[in-house]
Amino acid sequence: MNETDLRESLRASLRESLRDLADAPLPPSDRVRIAEARARGARTRRARRAGTIAAVAATCVAVAGVAYTVSDRGTPANRHTAVAQGVAPGETRVAGALALRREASFGWLPSGYREIGMSVVSPSEDRYTWTLSAAGPGFHMGPADAPVRFGVRPPQQTTVPQNAIRITVGTMQGYWVSRPGRGTATLTWRLPSGFWATLDVGPQVSGDVQTIIRIALNIRYGENGALPNRGPVSFPVRIKGLDKTFRVTGLYATESESGAPGFGGELDGGTAPGAKGLSIAVTPAAEGDHVENDPTLARTTIAGHAVFYVRSGYPTYWVSDVQGYALRVTCTPEAFARLQGIGGIRGLISNLTVLPKGKGVPNPFA
Repeated sequence: MNETDLRESLRASLRESLRDLADAPLPPSDRVRIAEARARGARTRRARRAGTIAAVAATCVAVAGVAYTVSDRGTPANRHTAVAQGVAPGETRVAGALALRREASFGWLPSGYREIGMSVVSPSEDRYTWTLSAAGPGFHMGPADAPVRFGVRPPQQTTVPQNAIRITVGTMQGYWVSRPGRGTATLTWRLPSGFWATLDVGPQVSGDVQTIIRIALNIRYGENGALPNRGPVSFPVRIKGLDKTFRVTGLYATESESGAPGFGGELDGGTAPGAKGLSIAVTPAAEGDHVENDPTLARTTIAGHAVFYVRSGYPTYWVSDVQGYALRVTCTPEAFARLQGIGGIRGLISNLTVLPKGKGVPNPFA
């Protein structure tokens, strides 16, 4: 058997394994016995030629007024779901301001892992990246650093490296951009709508191909995938005046391990390399960063609130309690100068409004 024949044989075997695994009833743990799963899957496909298994239920929470829907924590889903169509350009905004909508949900995650947040980055109406994040116990960083990240983006923002390895994911053709066992594994596949999906799984989650494929096959998409309300996330706080100087280019919503919600935004690109903007994170006061005992930070009082800040580098401020919320503000020097147009940190504090229950806004910074 030559190299080409061997490669085609391996691909055919992998495709059959994935079909069997996708149809197999999933065990309650995160341990996957591939041979057993394939056998169960083959029997299931012979016995069931029609019908679908009910979708995984989703839990809608509105803690502290944040209308943010999270998927079940690690509950197995055992079906192929509708494909993601991607967000139409106009859907990324409400009344001209960036909004955050749910585009997908994890149907299955390894035991102990749970969804922790979702985000959207959109520097313009025709460019955006939507991301859903998951993590295990003890994770305390932001969604962008989560060990499991699933994203959807338009085709013009996606380039598949020439050395990527082609693979079949369900009925969709995809590629291993970075294979398991070499750090973070990255699997990307083209959706029928033309949009691209990407799944990043860190080595601390699994280096096992079948576990990563299982996460991918059980992602639920779009309006026909039995997802809950796709309307924009409703935020319970608004900080007025920022839109006079800044443009919101990113939004995110999170849920901590204790179940407390948080949210934030990137304005004019935030503090990413090359950007000249600011980042604002908002959490319930009890879930704040608790920096009051950090000896490297300076302390002052602004508008009656304790404020901690760094003495050098990018201006970063922590405000301990503003109407029940803690703020963390990080900005470039250029953005900090522009922030003075609304009164700087004092202006952020005085312009923060906690909205009545049920009266949230789709963008807290516009």
